[in-house]
Amino acid sequence: MDSIIKAIVFDLDDTLLEDEQNNKDAFFITCKFAQKKYKNIDIKKLYSSVEYQAEKLWSQYHLFKYLDNIQVSFWEGLCASFHCNNQYFNQIRLWLPEYRHHTWSHALSAQNIFDLDLAKKLSQQFILERTSRFNPFPEVITVLEKLRQRKLLAILTNGDPYLQWTKISNSGLDRYFDTVIISGTLGVGKPEPDIFLHTIKKLNLLPNNILMVGDNLERDVLGANKVGIKSVWINRKKKTNHTAVSPDLEISSLMDLL
Repeated sequence: MDSIIKAIVFDLDDTLLEDEQNNKDAFFITCKFAQKKYKNIDIKKLYSSVEYQAEKLWSQYHLFKYLDNIQVSFWEGLCASFHCNNQYFNQIRLWLPEYRHHTWSHALSAQNIFDLDLAKKLSQQFILERTSRFNPFPEVITVLEKLRQRKLLAILTNGDPYLQWTKISNSGLDRYFDTVIISGTLGVGKPEPDIFLHTIKKLNLLPNNILMVGDNLERDVLGANKVGIKSVWINRKKKTNHTAVSPDLEISSLMDLL
């Protein structure tokens, strides 16, 4: 790795943690809970219905623009606590029970199941399942152990601060990082330049001394490119880049950073 790089900034979800898979695992286990009562329930259909209803309600919420600005997704709305004490999070927190109840009850009704008690239980079960699954990718701990011996390490992530901190601490990643920056705390998310400029200031380094590693071309790579931070696209699934965004380096495993 280039000796000019003094700090490496990592995205969290689907870069360090298997967030997408953890989400799916939590959801399908929650749906199996529903099958105990309704054996003929179609889990795949329920998944699609929950996703559709959650995204629809999320996008219609009057604070959606704020949530979109800090890049908090509708899936987070189904499990995050939004404990950060600001005027927006306080309003969101009060709305969450209604949001979750409507999401699950409407998804069940799409299969002609009209069971409000089950909808409430599924909402609670999903929170329990989702917040107990924060698994790092297999190579992550080995890579961090080696990198922290010679570089400053930071996390730059979008999301609800309480949920993101829970992921970081419960996965055991907290001991590897000097700095953690979360969009929900700042009120602005990736790929906006302000959150990257804040990161530069926090690390007290020049942009070209920093490397940003992430799985999302727009949020992680483009955001870093705009402020002069070197970028690495972690492309585990070896997807074709159909965008105009060009990372400085593309890798398929974090081991390639060593």
